[in-house]
Amino acid sequence: MAEESSRCVMIAIDGSEHGQRAFDFYLDNLHQPGDTVFLTHVARELDLPTVSLSNPMSLPHDQWKTAAVKRNTEINKLEADYTAQLLGRHVKHRTVVHYEKKPGEAICRTAMDENAAMIVMGTRGMGTIRRTILGSVSDYVVHHATCPVIICPPVNKRKESRAKSMTEGQ
Repeated sequence: MAEESSRCVMIAIDGSEHGQRAFDFYLDNLHQPGDTVFLTHVARELDLPTVSLSNPMSLPHDQWKTAAVKRNTEINKLEADYTAQLLGRHVKHRTVVHYEKKPGEAICRTAMDENAAMIVMGTRGMGTIRRTILGSVSDYVVHHATCPVIICPPVNKRKESRAKSMTEGQ
């Protein structure tokens, strides 16, 4: 009888359809018994509240607190949704949330710290110019990770609509 795998697989999640697609791809195509899924979410740090011009001694504490509560609620929901999916499939898992401004760096550092066998993540599929100007987390991870990286591209809308029109024409 073959030994069960004991690899740690990091899946970067962010609440987008791209992250969900990468998560589904891993579970449907790569998961092996014994794998531990390490869900990683990098939430951007909240900017410090700005000083009010009308009263420079007061900070808009209520606005900052509301934004922090909203973000934490969204993160908790994200964790709960993915955890429910993993529990439903009896997959061992752990979750970590980082609060940083550079998600690519956090993903690479965490993968190395956790000795991840691979990183699985989605991408928005930006063009070369947009990616160059805006930066790309997946591009950063591909070029800086110390383990293999699997990037799940976005659904090709053109290909999808062509397939749909072919089936409708039959």
